[in-house]
Amino acid sequence: FVPRKIRGIDDRIVQFTCGQFHTTALGASGRMWMVGMKSKSEVESGDDVIDRFSPHPVEIPGTKNLSIKTLKGGWSTTTVITKDGKVYDASWRGIRGPRKELLNYVVDDLAPGFRHRVIIGKERMIMAEEEE
Repeated sequence: FVPRKIRGIDDRIVQFTCGQFHTTALGASGRMWMVGMKSKSEVESGDDVIDRFSPHPVEIPGTKNLSIKTLKGGWSTTTVITKDGKVYDASWRGIRGPRKELLNYVVDDLAPGFRHRVIIGKERMIMAEEEE
């Protein structure tokens, strides 16, 4: 593979991040695209390696409704931190989350690793509903 200009995104890119085998771009509209190699779990069994490669940007479903603060490249997904400090995972198939194990935290920043994450944040203030 050689470096190339990414074509086919009809939005102004405001942020991007690189993962293990993919690059994710965030547009000014809140839409996201991925280009690069899909993980084995995101292709049909029996597909060849070349079938996993996407040289053209693929729009990630479900991102436009999130208020995204930052993107962090990971192993096979991109981690998304929203402005309210919630954490989601973006893959070729779409958005998953928010991450349940991090719901008690307002995440300011994060470093994804292989099967682990380190976060900077604070405990989320959870207001108990008053009994009537």
